[in-house]
Amino acid sequence: MNFLHILVELISGIIITAPSLWFSGKAIVGEHKAKFSDALLIVTFGIIVKIILENVFIEGIIISLIQLIIWLYLVKRYFETDWGKALVISIISVLVSIAITFVLAILGIGIVSGIS
Repeated sequence: MNFLHILVELISGIIITAPSLWFSGKAIVGEHKAKFSDALLIVTFGIIVKIILENVFIEGIIISLIQLIIWLYLVKRYFETDWGKALVISIISVLVSIAITFVLAILGIGIVSGIS
């Protein structure tokens, strides 16, 4: 994986995933717990962990489960919530990210990297 790929993944994650995570967090745990800076940290740490795991290990279902647990832990910790709400926030965030990506694709704005 080269530096440009990592940079594109970080930027697209920050542009698309962080706002959707923040909005989802605000809807579930409230504005006082879900801060945009926390969403940026969650996305940045999540992408870094994903890149490290993919470069150290072979991709597969085990690595995907580890990434999911780490992602949920980051949401739980930074948004000060429980595991169930962290899961709901993450699911809503993914759905919102898919919708945003779909709208951008319709408008002709391509995203090189997938949803993180």
